[in-house]
Amino acid sequence: MSFGFKSTHKVWEICQLLSESFDIPYAFFDKNKDLIFKWPIGSNLPYFESAITKTHPEYLTMEVTWPVIVTLNHFETFIFLRLIEDTRDFGTLVIGPTLPFRLREDQLTGFLNDLGGQLNKVTYFSYYNSLTVIGQEQLKSIGMMVYYMIYGKLITKDKVETRKITEEFEAQVENPDVVVARNRERNTLHHDPAYDAKLFQTIERGNKEELLSLINRLPEGQLGTLSKSSFLRSKKNLAISAIAIGTRVAIRGGLYSEIAFTLSDLYIQKVEDVTHPEGVDQLLEEALCTFADRVKQSIEHLYSKPISKCHNFIFTHLYEPISLDDLVHHVHLHPSYLSTLFKKEVGMTVSEYIQEAKIKEAKHLLDWTDYSLTKISTLLNFTDQSHFTKVFKKITGITPKKYRLTGNERSISN
Repeated sequence: MSFGFKSTHKVWEICQLLSESFDIPYAFFDKNKDLIFKWPIGSNLPYFESAITKTHPEYLTMEVTWPVIVTLNHFETFIFLRLIEDTRDFGTLVIGPTLPFRLREDQLTGFLNDLGGQLNKVTYFSYYNSLTVIGQEQLKSIGMMVYYMIYGKLITKDKVETRKITEEFEAQVENPDVVVARNRERNTLHHDPAYDAKLFQTIERGNKEELLSLINRLPEGQLGTLSKSSFLRSKKNLAISAIAIGTRVAIRGGLYSEIAFTLSDLYIQKVEDVTHPEGVDQLLEEALCTFADRVKQSIEHLYSKPISKCHNFIFTHLYEPISLDDLVHHVHLHPSYLSTLFKKEVGMTVSEYIQEAKIKEAKHLLDWTDYSLTKISTLLNFTDQSHFTKVFKKITGITPKKYRLTGNERSISN
């Protein structure tokens, strides 16, 4: 394929179809980063040309030729597509900005305050309200479609790269073991809540891989606002709250409390030092992953390798039927030996432990969701609701119905 003048016109025609179908702005820059054409003509979008050519020009000279989705600090999202044939550089097509969700007035006010009142409020609000809302999955599909229309090749969604503009800052946190030792010497010792529950459970179980998977699937636009005066302050408050909860569940998962609280203090101090919203996100992810890693280390030190593997298998298969045979095949030990070893190290039989793990999961579901008892019993593979209720009462002393009626405050304190 040769881009040339006619092909440049073809790119313009593709963009016209795109704008008519999805109401998305676009621009085309040549290899010297000079603007060739854009739509809407005469538009004055605050982050459109200036953010691309002055603040983030590196995206106009990327070496990759597949679509790259870039989200700026205040949620404006663009698709960048480099037009390169063999070794010849024809420029970069920029599609956007769009928004992943409609921003609330308090969020926009926070953005403005963070910018120090540099922009007119009416103009700023009008700009954001004019942007089309397109979720990331649909945006990936648009990137795939445009790539196909230009290059004539079909790519899969996982080929579409996603990036976030983040502030570069030193996120290294002092070793908490050293701090604890020093302290001893001194003798100074709104999205779906079910998502939150599941996320924090991954920390309690020391499962960083699942934690990262959940973080990447964070529901769009559902976070609360803990400061109306500043979006950055709101982000920090949310991060501090999440770190506090992460501390508690890490302790519940087996992490030594002094280590957990020291980590919490160090990360909260770092959060307060950050000067950009995306830096807060980056640091929070690091904090939660550190908690998960530490819990995993604690579990592995507490039990032998076969029993640690059994723990992990049970936690990752709670919503499936689990038997001793499953564990035997997983750790490759004789059933009698595994049963004896498990009882010796854990203090209960395999079946008792599986029941307790499922009831603990049921308590989370009762606390954080409105699922019926029938649905919970089915999800956790109990024979029926009656069997679920019987086992629940045997382990907790009360029925699941009564447990739910007492409120969900235990989800944090248990």
